[in-house]
Amino acid sequence: MNHSVNQSTSLVLKFFVVVSLSLLGCRDSSVAPVSGKVTLGGDPVDGVRLVFSPKLNDDGKSPGPWSSGVTNSDGEYSLKTRHKKNGAVVGKHVVAFVYDDGDDLSIFKERLREAKQERDQEAIAAAETRIADFKELQKSRAKVPKDYSVEFEVPSGGTAEANFELPE
Repeated sequence: MNHSVNQSTSLVLKFFVVVSLSLLGCRDSSVAPVSGKVTLGGDPVDGVRLVFSPKLNDDGKSPGPWSSGVTNSDGEYSLKTRHKKNGAVVGKHVVAFVYDDGDDLSIFKERLREAKQERDQEAIAAAETRIADFKELQKSRAKVPKDYSVEFEVPSGGTAEANFELPE
């Protein structure tokens, strides 16, 4: 009887080791660290969000979550998955470039419209200032072509060289 208990314990232990190792292997190989730099005409692009969307597998399923990162004043970024893990799913991606504040101008214009209806001079002045500031910001930053995207393959070991030169 003692012999069968030892065999059962041994089998259970082996099962847990195999499952644990396979889960560790999947986790480590499916997401890899990704960072790089975005430039336009050789100059760094500040404040643009890169969104890495994994291409579908042959069976039409996604291999994992999308990842994103925002460039700093040096044009540098690093990715996190939508689940806040560092990196991106290993494999082929479509990379899109967007500014996060794209809807701000519409919001400021709506605030101005409401302030005018209410005849609130202070709110009108504040909204007009925000609109002017936002338009200046838009003029000063690099222009990302609408609907511009590229393909990029994330290697299994990750990369610190996921660099992109935006078209002028």
